Amino acid sequence: MVVEPTSSPGDNNTTEIMLQDYQSRSGSREDLFNDSEHSKLDLSQHDIEMIEEDLLGELPEGRQRFLGIFSTVVLFVSRIVGSGIFATPSLIYNEVGACPGLFFLVWFIAFFMAFAGLYLFLELGSIVPRNGGIKVFLEYIYYKPHMLMSVIVGVYSIFFGFAISNSIIFGEYFLYSINVEKPSEWASRMVGVVLIVFTTVIHGISVQFGVRVQNFFGVLKIFLLIAIALSGLYALILPEKVSHLERQLHWDQFFTTKQKVSLSSFISAVFKAIYSLAGWSSVHSSAGEVKNPNRTFKIAGPSSLAIISICYIMINFAYLMVIPSDEILNSGQLIGGLLFEKILGEKLGRTLLGLSIAISAGGNTLVVLYNISRVDQEVFREGFLPLSKYLAANWPFGAPLPALLVPAIISSSFLIFTPPGNVYDYIINLESYVMQVFIGLVAVGAIILRRRFPDSVPAIKSPLVFILVTIVFSIFIILGPLLPGDKSANSIPGLPSYPFGALFLIVICVFYWVLVFKFLPWIRGYRLVVLEEKQDDGLIIKTWHKDYHYSNTRDESDLNTSLL
Repeated sequence: MVVEPTSSPGDNNTTEIMLQDYQSRSGSREDLFNDSEHSKLDLSQHDIEMIEEDLLGELPEGRQRFLGIFSTVVLFVSRIVGSGIFATPSLIYNEVGACPGLFFLVWFIAFFMAFAGLYLFLELGSIVPRNGGIKVFLEYIYYKPHMLMSVIVGVYSIFFGFAISNSIIFGEYFLYSINVEKPSEWASRMVGVVLIVFTTVIHGISVQFGVRVQNFFGVLKIFLLIAIALSGLYALILPEKVSHLERQLHWDQFFTTKQKVSLSSFISAVFKAIYSLAGWSSVHSSAGEVKNPNRTFKIAGPSSLAIISICYIMINFAYLMVIPSDEILNSGQLIGGLLFEKILGEKLGRTLLGLSIAISAGGNTLVVLYNISRVDQEVFREGFLPLSKYLAANWPFGAPLPALLVPAIISSSFLIFTPPGNVYDYIINLESYVMQVFIGLVAVGAIILRRRFPDSVPAIKSPLVFILVTIVFSIFIILGPLLPGDKSANSIPGLPSYPFGALFLIVICVFYWVLVFKFLPWIRGYRLVVLEEKQDDGLIIKTWHKDYHYSNTRDESDLNTSLL
């Protein structure tokens, strides 16, 4: 049994009443304080701050929300655009049998699913306007059994808290840019390990410097995205005598497949396209830093995703227009550099753009590790994992270095100790599979909330068709790879195929919850009591204590507090 502390009898319960009323309906933070009925209540500044903290989670330093529409668009673009568009198209082209029609079909499916998922998250974000994104949504919807969803999402965040794929791309493109012919997989991995160590040092010592570096790389990504997108128009508009580029895309072969395509390989291709757009699902983790989050997200989210979708279509069109099909099939993760080698010449294209894409992938690693460390720190603050008190600390430089070391060690170990194979391919599928499970649960949860609160009208409402399509697509994506088929591209020697590896990790999370919160308390005769503890640096963490002195017969108040 789990018990959380309740307020003392002398506490002002106005805040609690308002929170309960707010959670039974929807609306923005401004609606809460401008409501005529609530405006009659005598609220102190302390009450308002408590409400803000409960609704929006911890606020940034100075209790300011500084992200407007433009800044949020840049944030969306920075988190979505990583190494995916520069590396995955050749892998997708391979898995759809080198068929241009299926190639673009995969991307349009990914665009539609990204927009459907975005509007789904916009609705949930307007109902639960708190920092945390998908973790908070799932906890709010599936609050029973107590702590189960917190443990599953939290442990998943720790297990999948790595920056492997972008580190590999950085290594490959860095070696490519300095004219290393056909760099070995181990060489690319070792360069990636160096990048991870460098990133950990930067973020672990100086938070402000790390943020400045992230902003710089965000601008660079936008520049690269537009530059590569325009290259497709360059190849299409100018005649071959001027561009000196032979057009490789022929419309009479648009729907012709050159090799076998299976359901499994097609789903794997969709995973890779979704991975290239995956950042849209993480921006809500910073909702507490956004000005007027409902209005800002409603404008910035669809606008940034539309810009990226158009650029991605143009970039993929450029790949097929400029690069011969056989070279695409054999390019691996180097297709981005190969494109500009064709357009700008071998020396300039290879060096300039190869290095630029390496910098973009490296910058994405900086952003990913920064975000992962914050997510991991929040998980450790929940206190249910071993050594949580120490791993959640901002020690020793006022930055979450202990939380940074966790993804750094996991990422480096994976790169160093896993056997040779297509690790990039495997990691993309593994990450995307579990995330699709969570997105499917959020979609089902949106319908549950509509039935739970039938009179509530969210400030942002997703079309029902988006929710239903997300559910159907999630089921298809989750079950499809489990069917018999060719999965040779989805696993590496010594490791299970990605769907079984992902499901195995989810089972481990459930087993851990049963062991810690059910079996051990039952077999040893204690209940878990969670208390909040303030550390020396001001950070508040939860600590779980075993109470062996309690009655097996719980009264009504015990039952209520155990379900908090």
